[in-house]
Amino acid sequence: MGNLLRMGPCSVCGSRDALAHYDDGSTYCFSGKHRGRRDTQPNRSFEQEELTGMIEFKDVARLPIRDLPLRRIDKATATLYGVRCEVDPETGQPTGYYFPLHRDGACVGYQWKAAKKPGERGKGDTSRVYSDPVRKTTGCLPFGGHLSPPGSGRMVIVTEGAEDCMAATQMLREKGRKYRVVSTLGTDGWKRTLEYFESFEKVAIAFDQDEAGREAAKKFAAALTPGKAVLVQWPEKYNDPNALLSNRNGADLFLDGVNNAKAPEQGGIIYGEAAWSVIQNYSEPEYIPYPPEFEVLNEKLKGMRRGEISLWTSGTGCGKSAFMRRIKQHVIQNTTWRLGDVELEESKEKTIRAILQYQGRKRLKDMTPEEKRAAWAATYGTNRLFTVDRRSRLSKGTSLLSQMKHLHYGYGCDIIMLDHITLAQDEMGEGKEGLAAQDKMMADLLELVESTGLHIALISHLRKSGAGGKSFEEGAMPSLDDLKGSGSVKQIAFDIIALGRNLQHADPYFQNVTNMRVLKNREDGNVGDADRLFYDKATYGFDKAREDNGNGGDDDGAEREF
Repeated sequence: MGNLLRMGPCSVCGSRDALAHYDDGSTYCFSGKHRGRRDTQPNRSFEQEELTGMIEFKDVARLPIRDLPLRRIDKATATLYGVRCEVDPETGQPTGYYFPLHRDGACVGYQWKAAKKPGERGKGDTSRVYSDPVRKTTGCLPFGGHLSPPGSGRMVIVTEGAEDCMAATQMLREKGRKYRVVSTLGTDGWKRTLEYFESFEKVAIAFDQDEAGREAAKKFAAALTPGKAVLVQWPEKYNDPNALLSNRNGADLFLDGVNNAKAPEQGGIIYGEAAWSVIQNYSEPEYIPYPPEFEVLNEKLKGMRRGEISLWTSGTGCGKSAFMRRIKQHVIQNTTWRLGDVELEESKEKTIRAILQYQGRKRLKDMTPEEKRAAWAATYGTNRLFTVDRRSRLSKGTSLLSQMKHLHYGYGCDIIMLDHITLAQDEMGEGKEGLAAQDKMMADLLELVESTGLHIALISHLRKSGAGGKSFEEGAMPSLDDLKGSGSVKQIAFDIIALGRNLQHADPYFQNVTNMRVLKNREDGNVGDADRLFYDKATYGFDKAREDNGNGGDDDGAEREF
């Protein structure tokens, strides 16, 4: 029995993929446990789709490694990347290739592609094989990333497709260069692996030279930290690195492109017809309202708009987290937006428990198993709520900005809530360098929302007691000057909402009453007092509060006028 070529269907026992084909013409069925030659088995029509893409994950590693003749990629390059080849036992020709995908140091899947010339692949000519059908290849490195782990060097080169990645490596090695080369497996594949590319000092984007490839490269570059990306270019008649490989001087042209790669051009000055074009193409940003019990706040701010940053602040223990949890639950229940949740102080267990309690309107320990499942199904079960585990691999060595980009590009989040930005600022220090770092962070967040249409909701702590020596915990209402951190926090935020609560009130009811005030409203300047709400700890709900007349508010029940 020779070397394994491929696994396929068995006409004797009916197995879909248990029949092994070997290069000496013999076969063996691992299901029916019988040997034979294909030409001695009962007559059967083996269509092309039966010859390709049918193998299970566990059997791919038993396939041989061969060159990719239709792509001019040699066996040494295929061996380097671990690409497996399936062969038609009748003709001896390759029918498809398996390109490995890695996660946490192990191969967890393959992208299968039919062995066809460039431009000839159509529907059904690509598919995936997974080791874990549930998790599939979620969280995988880019193709080739196992050879260049995150942060393993100064620069990484990235192409659109696996064959382009291998062609680029082959050309560079021909010139004696062993650069790191990976592939995003598509023009938007970088969205799922942005944190990987952020781990390098420079990312050389070698996408196709057609219009679609150039536009995709610009979007990719814009998503990375400013100054990190450079664009690799070569003569347009060679659309991709694989096309360059067929040229006698292709290796020289590609190396020149890498050496001369330039940062994307910056936007120019707008005037005349260009300004009119901007207006013609402008549309009002989409927005979603705050929860309905935030009635006055909705009147003033209209809600949360795409492309903006809102900031919430209050004294310690005055209810910021409770308001944020209600907003999260509202967004998931009443909109189609996807929400990213970044909690810098809470554990994932506490965050998830709190969300389920807000949904179920009771403590988690008081819920039945069915109620817990229902609360989960209505929140995390929608697959529109994503909580960053601060103890996870993603958090370690990854900047806050990179995390937020990953939530947007990788998971499609429309809104990200950060609790709290003050902690991130404190880690930067308070001197000139620290304040400069804080200013840069806020500028980066502004660039992120404006370039993506994302809405970011921030929580900020306060730096001192309120006016007259009264503390915020005794009901003092914060002002803009009370915000902790650099001045860029209040300057860059579009909306700022302050919460005031008297934790020392003699009446337990009024200890749980919060006054809301809009300190900044960039849209139309409508600021001032907003809602006055009572938080019911038993039901995790907000209701309009009674008026505090000094006697506990029991004499007339009058509501506060704003």
